[in-house]
Amino acid sequence: MWIRLIETTEGGRFQVENFPGESSSDCVQFRSVGGSNFLILVPVYINGTGPHAFILDSGATHSMISSALAEGLGLDPDSSGQGFGAGGVVQTQSVRVHSIQVGSACQEDSCAYVLSDLEQIGVAAKSNISGLIGYDFLRDFRVTIDYGRNKLCIARSAEQCLEAIGSTAIIPFEISPAEPLILLPVLVNGHGPFQFVLDTAAGRTVVAPEIAVQCAISQDEEVMGAGVGGKLAAKRVNLESISIGDATISNLAAIAGRFLDPIAAEAGATVHGILGNDVLSRFLVTIDCPGKRLILDTVQVVDSR
Repeated sequence: MWIRLIETTEGGRFQVENFPGESSSDCVQFRSVGGSNFLILVPVYINGTGPHAFILDSGATHSMISSALAEGLGLDPDSSGQGFGAGGVVQTQSVRVHSIQVGSACQEDSCAYVLSDLEQIGVAAKSNISGLIGYDFLRDFRVTIDYGRNKLCIARSAEQCLEAIGSTAIIPFEISPAEPLILLPVLVNGHGPFQFVLDTAAGRTVVAPEIAVQCAISQDEEVMGAGVGGKLAAKRVNLESISIGDATISNLAAIAGRFLDPIAAEAGATVHGILGNDVLSRFLVTIDCPGKRLILDTVQVVDSR
């Protein structure tokens, strides 16, 4: 799911960069757009064409492509239906894709969904966005995100990905039973654990209003946000602490919103919050989908954005 406050900056182009001791096919350079509520854009090849700028979205159950890219590639829809996002219900069309490739990681003969909202997201982020990589792709891989160097490593083999170099927090996660979402146990102000969605396309961490009340968190002025499906209302909150495993962040500016309820209903699970890039970007992050665990390197900390 794509969630951010309406605050944008200009995005740049993809850059090709080799890293010492690493294969350029195993790691790719990404870029971030959207200022402090940023999105990760990765270079993706669809049916051998590209690179196209796709959002890295661990909170999306399915990979999606823009209507413009689908038309340009001559992809005919198989069927029409409805999807869901933080902003509400969206209309989608399914298409068969011969291949989706990120670096050396490739998924063949897969189903993707055409989403017209991606054009609007691109306008808000002031960047051309051609799609998003969702859980249906990520579930087969072990993904390492190096926010400090804007680098993504994605591979089936653990040995091919970056390993944490110091003290780490290793947190097992679960997958929701209906629409698949990555669910993590999280403590808020020492209370919990609560069940949060791991979302690399959320600029800000989100808590449900009832959790804010339970944890005695004051809710400030209302702000407008944007998500797949439309705009959404939220309130600014300040968390004294948020803990994921042994990793703790203090004094975190977050948001509280009731838009979590439809997400929980579609996922078939309780959702108390969303863990976004404002927390994740402080670590070297590995999402090990086959092993169902999140690894946070608590030594390599980068400057917050």
